[in-house]
Amino acid sequence: MNYKKLVVGCAGAGLLVASAGAAATERAYSVFVGLQTQSYSTEWNGYSGETDRFRGRGFGATGAFNDNWGARFLYYSTSHTDFDLDNKGFEVMGLWGGNLRREGFKGYVGAGYFSESWEAGGGSVDFSGWLLHVGAGYNWDRWTMDLSMSLRDGSDYESLMADVYGFGGWTVTPISLGLNVGYRF
Repeated sequence: MNYKKLVVGCAGAGLLVASAGAAATERAYSVFVGLQTQSYSTEWNGYSGETDRFRGRGFGATGAFNDNWGARFLYYSTSHTDFDLDNKGFEVMGLWGGNLRREGFKGYVGAGYFSESWEAGGGSVDFSGWLLHVGAGYNWDRWTMDLSMSLRDGSDYESLMADVYGFGGWTVTPISLGLNVGYRF
């Protein structure tokens, strides 16, 4: 038997099996749970103020239309780290990146919308607006892990600060962070 033909045949069969396996692990959807935190830094006319921090949990889903485009929904429930104030809301966004469906490292950026409600003492106040999103993670065959961050529109928070204190000039920088683990299908 010709040794070269056997080696070439085995190599070709190996490549065929490997490529079939890679295609089989391409998964378009995931559901996830994770740890969420929000930070709201305030400034008044250039002077740094307090930073409010919330921590809690979240869950959501991601769908990838192809390996570069996708969408994500996140629902979260967090609590203020210093006093009794709850924050519940959601983020929805479109994603653009690389390796959203396949195994391996992935990265993405996105833009979208958020809406949340702060609740304390029987009252609540609502905030909403646009967001910019960035994230990175790793996809295994059935599991995924992501670290992501959203920079949010601060205008609703700035209006609240002006109403509470009676004067404008406020700048609020709201940032949301998430560490999520998900199941791919």
